[in-house]
Amino acid sequence: GRGKKPEIVQVLAPYQATSAEQLNLQRGQLIMIRKKTDSGWWEGELQ
Repeated sequence: GRGKKPEIVQVLAPYQATSAEQLNLQRGQLIMIRKKTDSGWWEGELQ
């Protein structure tokens, strides 16, 4: 079967990671969303 198309989002504001499992983000970077958690955090992969 075919998987659904990956969701790609663009970073709107920089973010400084506060733990090892987080990413430092810069405005304009593209992130492929892997999972949206119940706590409101999104898991993704830098493109």
